[in-house]
Amino acid sequence: MSRKVIVLALFLAILAVLSVGCAATGGSGRVPAGQNKNTVHGAIYIPAKAFNAPQMWKFYDPAEARRDMGYAAKINLNSVRVWLSYEYWAIDKNSLESNFNDFLAACDEKGITVYPSLFEGCGEPRDSEGMWDTHPWTGICQKSPAPEVNKKPKTWGKYRKYITWFMENYKDDDRVIAIEVMNEPHAESPKFARAMFLHADKLRGSRPLTIGTSGMGNYQKYYTDLNIDIIQMHDNFPKSEEQVRGNIEAAIAIAKEAGKPLWVAEWQRIRPGGAGFKVMKGGMVQDEKFSNYSSMAPIVQSYEVGTYFWSLMVKPAYLGGQRKNGTINGLFFEDGSVWSLADARAIANDPTLKLRERQIKTFEELMAFEAD
Repeated sequence: MSRKVIVLALFLAILAVLSVGCAATGGSGRVPAGQNKNTVHGAIYIPAKAFNAPQMWKFYDPAEARRDMGYAAKINLNSVRVWLSYEYWAIDKNSLESNFNDFLAACDEKGITVYPSLFEGCGEPRDSEGMWDTHPWTGICQKSPAPEVNKKPKTWGKYRKYITWFMENYKDDDRVIAIEVMNEPHAESPKFARAMFLHADKLRGSRPLTIGTSGMGNYQKYYTDLNIDIIQMHDNFPKSEEQVRGNIEAAIAIAKEAGKPLWVAEWQRIRPGGAGFKVMKGGMVQDEKFSNYSSMAPIVQSYEVGTYFWSLMVKPAYLGGQRKNGTINGLFFEDGSVWSLADARAIANDPTLKLRERQIKTFEELMAFEAD
């Protein structure tokens, strides 16, 4: 074999290795799709006193973001999942962009990537006044867009402009681990979710794209023909370890057949008394109203999937039904203490972790503590 042939062969081999490396990282140096159970280890993040996405960005505080990402780093997280807001973008695009850029910087300072969701299928449609309600009893998560929008495709142009803005600015930003076009588009909104995803797909860069399906049924019914890079499932309040394992293993099988990674993008605790998304007759069992991540963390972390628990900060439940049942979720209080040291250690996978513990047993106690 001649020297020229040998040199050419070596060059091609090196090129092949580099190509594989770029494919694995989206060209960014960060693994975007979670190839093992430790790659994506994150939490849902909404600031302690924000109750929906518009509030998070209107009242954004750079110091608070840096404090909270410091808490995330203490429990070995490397990613946070957040919601952006079309509604606030329509009011003040420059403010949203500036605040999101600062948030990306705050996360990057701690080695934490950001997983943004652009639209939200859960929550309640709020009018222009109700959207800014920050009272802990009545402030609630915000559907985006409002349900009636799904029936009016002729009005979707402005939502595509929002997608265009985001993709033009962040489609190749390696601080963004992936882009969720919409979270949990329910029965009224798959057409809207599909349309927005297809628009994002036309503009795609190196960042993976996905849709936040709560279960495999919705994914298989509406989205298998889309160019989705990551399949996700949500499993917030299963009744037993057997149910957790059954749900995850069924999802893994579907993801494996599709050749996609799987993220368990929402998980919380085992709750034998029932999920609690609707008001429960007779009320919820008192001990099941609060976080118990240690009941579920070792199970979720035993699989080769990306994970995000709900939520980093202690706060009243995000959804109306959970709120009425008295659910409080989250790990960190604003002062850096934690709801449960056992939970923090389980999430961090560090039995020696030392943090101050402060368990609060009622909604009223939480409100009084947060007010101090």
